[in-house]
Amino acid sequence: SCNVITINLNRLVQNAAKETSIYDTNIGVHIEKYLTEIVERVHKYHIAYKTMLYEWEANGMFTASKAGYISMQKLYSTVGLNGINEAAEFLGIKCSYNEDYKNFCQLITGTISELNRKNSTKKFQFNTEFVPAESLSSKNYNWDKEDGYWVPSNRNLYNSYFYLASDPNTSI
Repeated sequence: SCNVITINLNRLVQNAAKETSIYDTNIGVHIEKYLTEIVERVHKYHIAYKTMLYEWEANGMFTASKAGYISMQKLYSTVGLNGINEAAEFLGIKCSYNEDYKNFCQLITGTISELNRKNSTKKFQFNTEFVPAESLSSKNYNWDKEDGYWVPSNRNLYNSYFYLASDPNTSI
């Protein structure tokens, strides 16, 4: 990757939920719409940043590129994800191998994957990763807590995996 922009999924899902009516039971539609708007904006940021990198590469500012070891065109712009477990828990979904959780994860990853495919070109390729977010996961947790979002009380950072690392019932 030449750049990673990470989405705080817990905050995103809670923002999408705030925009829904209490009578609307299909929160997934709102999450998909909200997620699409955010990812489209992230792609624009990535394009702007990588355009600058292409200019620098054209001016010979990257030694490895100039020597032929790497090509800017082959580097991805990554949509990073953090807090999927917390987003699911906010919605009352248990983070385990169950249909509700699998469907929720598919909604998030499927939406982003489709947008990545739709917006990728030869010059600008997008991918998605659940990023480690070593310091960001605790920052997201603390920022959300300070801003009045729901955060889990049994941990002090957001998980960076599909599964809950701290759950003793999680099996490899």
